[in-house]
Amino acid sequence: MKEILSLKEKETIKALHAGGKTYYAISKAVKRSPHTVKKYLLSSPEVMQQVQEIKQELADMFEGLARKMISSITEQDIQDINAYQRIVAAGISTDKARLLKGQSTEIVDFNQIQTRRAEIRVQIEALKAQISQSSGQSDGQGNSIEE
Repeated sequence: MKEILSLKEKETIKALHAGGKTYYAISKAVKRSPHTVKKYLLSSPEVMQQVQEIKQELADMFEGLARKMISSITEQDIQDINAYQRIVAAGISTDKARLLKGQSTEIVDFNQIQTRRAEIRVQIEALKAQISQSSGQSDGQGNSIEE
């Protein structure tokens, strides 16, 4: 039986979990069982709060880095990239902007959805008609079909 988690192991577990690692991946890094890792992470509200704080710090760091990278792009940088790279950059930028605004990043064809709903309604009505026609008839196993 291994001894209690060290402070270093606890900090590593929290940091890796905040970074999105699974219990299994964390357990490999700290050479402990996934059960031990999970048990520690769920051991108290304080630990869960610390993980959330680390996640927020990471998010802030990445946001700062992203801002720095974006603000360093010059008009000449944009002109120097090929059309494919421009399209990819525009698509990623559009997705990120929509995500930040809480908007969909997937194109949904509402006309297609409405058409499919109408088809399903027709199928439902046809099934209802079949059921009402077969009322009082046998189901093939000698049982009477009733509504």
